[in-house]
Amino acid sequence: MLAERIADVARPTGAELTELADAVDALLDRSVGAEEYVIRAAAEGIEPDPLIDLSQIDFDALSARFAGRKRTETERLAALLRERAVGAARRNPTRYDLVERIEELIAAYNAGSLNIDEYLRRLMTLSLELSTQERRAVVADMTEAELAIFDLLTQPEPVLDDADREVVKASAKRLLAHLHDKLVLDWRRRAAPMADVRTAIRDVLDADLPADPYPPEVFDAKVRSIFDHIVSAYGDDGTSVYDGDGVATAAPAGGLATLAVQDLDTITAGVVERIKADAEFASRVAAQLGVTGGAALRTVAELIENDEDFAVEFKSTARWDINEAKPNKAMEDAVVKTVAGFLNTDGGTLLIGIDPDRVVLGLGQDYPLVKPANGDGFVNWLTTHLINALGHAAVMRTRARIAVHDGRDICRLDVARSSLPVRAKTSTKDTVFFVRMNSSTRELPDAELDEYLADHWPGAGWTQSVS
Repeated sequence: MLAERIADVARPTGAELTELADAVDALLDRSVGAEEYVIRAAAEGIEPDPLIDLSQIDFDALSARFAGRKRTETERLAALLRERAVGAARRNPTRYDLVERIEELIAAYNAGSLNIDEYLRRLMTLSLELSTQERRAVVADMTEAELAIFDLLTQPEPVLDDADREVVKASAKRLLAHLHDKLVLDWRRRAAPMADVRTAIRDVLDADLPADPYPPEVFDAKVRSIFDHIVSAYGDDGTSVYDGDGVATAAPAGGLATLAVQDLDTITAGVVERIKADAEFASRVAAQLGVTGGAALRTVAELIENDEDFAVEFKSTARWDINEAKPNKAMEDAVVKTVAGFLNTDGGTLLIGIDPDRVVLGLGQDYPLVKPANGDGFVNWLTTHLINALGHAAVMRTRARIAVHDGRDICRLDVARSSLPVRAKTSTKDTVFFVRMNSSTRELPDAELDEYLADHWPGAGWTQSVS
């Protein structure tokens, strides 16, 4: 009704339409000759331009030009849709299949398997599906956080009747409320709070969930998946992926320049999120606050000033073997190895496109091996590659971005210490446990693994069976 009323107010009157039609007739009388299909300049008081012969216009060329614009806008839409889907998946891990479908669609289009119209149609279909997913929390009378717990408890199994679904929904709400007070400062860095969170999840679900649909093996899997999600979604400082939209926002012009120690009370959640996602920004903030930090708080220039160390490593390429002059899985494995080592030790930063002698090579040799052949395509490939090798929860503790140094694109990958042990999958081995030792990454022998787990994550009760 509101829309109809606005349309009535905005709709021109009959008199206005008549006046407009008269103006159009006058313009055509001045501009178009009846004896020829030509258009001449019609502006009053301006010397007319030469006549334009409509028969000489290359409409095919114009069509191709507009098609190019359509292609650019469609690719922009695809990038925005993927970004939106990744944010939705961070809030609810059951949506990662939607991210994968979007990435597969983008890859199919880049490979030439789809024309632009079919590509756009499928993008719109996925966008509507994502919108439906994002509205489910409202329909179900749950918060996004509660819905994520509920979906993890019900997808892909077990199949529940309506009564059991209501019981599980209530359990999801109660569990989240019960965990609220346990997510204390630095809870992921201390063994006791971590163990307390895991125990709370198990106890609440054990008391609430119906036994028949949740036999022991299914129940244990649900406890693990919810614990992994809580670890990924809730930070050590009281923030979570449910704060705002979860996307780092740009600082206002001049905002950083005026940031000083006395302004600490005015730092917003958006600034905190940007500090987490933008290492350059974090470095400048740290410098103003007089904070000394690890690799993640150093600029690219500062990282390259020194040799590789415990928290910094350089890789010439990620996919291209410079010596063999061809793609090589060993290059991809080397990236996985380094990231896994950082995760299992104390975090660090990997620079791709910098050789061990600190020479800036750039990503020019890797770009032709990703689609699209640019920075966005490279980061998309790297993220998918790491997910396949390390899992979603581990990759959530990494931040990849393209930076320009000495006129060349390089990739900066900041890796935080993992709150859980991480096993890696390479092209030659299904499960490997890597750790960082001085300036290198090494596989930890199985005979020493239990001792390392007990030392690095004390009180968690990890054993070699950890996945």
